[in-house]
Amino acid sequence: MDQPFPGHTDICVEGTKTQAALYFVRYGKVEMKSSTGQYNIIDEGGYFGEDTLEIDVGGVKKDTECVAKYSVRTLGGDAILGVLTLKKCRNVFD
Repeated sequence: MDQPFPGHTDICVEGTKTQAALYFVRYGKVEMKSSTGQYNIIDEGGYFGEDTLEIDVGGVKKDTECVAKYSVRTLGGDAILGVLTLKKCRNVFD
């Protein structure tokens, strides 16, 4: 599902709980950074969050939240992101 995000909006913050989800940048740009020095600008056609979907490796967890390993924020203007949450995936397959 596509979701609009205003400019300079945090999508996830490193070290805090967030929904496990895969995000596709449909419009605009986002900035990804971490305390380990990782820094990327992801623009239209890019994606992030695939690592959060690995929370079920080793067995399905009850919760679909995980602790963010990095922060992601919209850059400049508005952005539209396609969001596929693990919770919604489970609704299809369970």
